[in-house]
Amino acid sequence: MIFIPGMRHALSIPVEMGGNWIFRMTESQGRTQWMSAVERFVMVYAILPIYVLLAPAAVMTLGWGVAVRMMALQALVSLTIFELLFNNWQQLPFACSYAPGKKPLTSVIGTYLAAVFFLAPALSIIIAALSQLTATFLFGLTLFLAAWLGARRQRRQGWGESKLIWEDLPEALADLGLKD
Repeated sequence: MIFIPGMRHALSIPVEMGGNWIFRMTESQGRTQWMSAVERFVMVYAILPIYVLLAPAAVMTLGWGVAVRMMALQALVSLTIFELLFNNWQQLPFACSYAPGKKPLTSVIGTYLAAVFFLAPALSIIIAALSQLTATFLFGLTLFLAAWLGARRQRRQGWGESKLIWEDLPEALADLGLKD
């Protein structure tokens, strides 16, 4: 819940704005391929390593059956979080501009705190309970799979049609009450 939003933020920070002209020229030809590459990158370098590293500890602690069921449900939750966070993603990693401060800092911190202290523990308890028995696991698997497929269909609906956002401009500059 923390690593995927962090990866999204890191991908939105540009390396050098003057060097993105080659991407702008060929953007319409490979927009779908670029979005697919971003998806594969996040899956392979953000989501997959977490489960590969944690699998041995889960198996030793819980045993094979429960560990596999629990990790399957957790992976579906991670994939759903990815789909929701990258739903309106229209940038190339490291090639588009980034305008910080779109949301107040208190709102960002409040969202993360709510996710860490309320959503993550609740999901952990639900996943742990659903993975104990095969019947409840099948119910949870169906539920989480439906959520992931629905979020994936929604994200991929406009894929390749929407133009990429190269200049991330703030909608309105903050007025501090200073006048000329």
